[in-house]
Amino acid sequence: MERDLDLLRELLFKIEGLPAGEGIDIERLMLPGYEREKLGEHLLLLNEEGLIVASFQWADNRLFDAYISRLTGKGHEFVKAIQDNMGWNGIKKRTLAACQTVGKESLKVAIGVLIQESLRRSL
Repeated sequence: MERDLDLLRELLFKIEGLPAGEGIDIERLMLPGYEREKLGEHLLLLNEEGLIVASFQWADNRLFDAYISRLTGKGHEFVKAIQDNMGWNGIKKRTLAACQTVGKESLKVAIGVLIQESLRRSL
């Protein structure tokens, strides 16, 4: 499955908007135009990258359910870095050009670059 950077961004914004201490399950995170399987894969990716704290339940080797507790500190920094649409589009364009396809390694690079750029802007 190809990674959708815009979906990752939307998920992070939605998770960030949760009241403190209130988690969310995958059903409440559903976004128009996205299938549950694709959403689940992207939540797994965010969890693997250390941007969210989540637990997953599997049945028959398929994601059955996911519960997202919160953003991590790294997740909050990343969300701060991607708030600006112009900055987001520039980083996304450079990432796609450099990596041709958006895979796990290119996402790691993008996260690092976005956080670094966000910190530079805030100085």
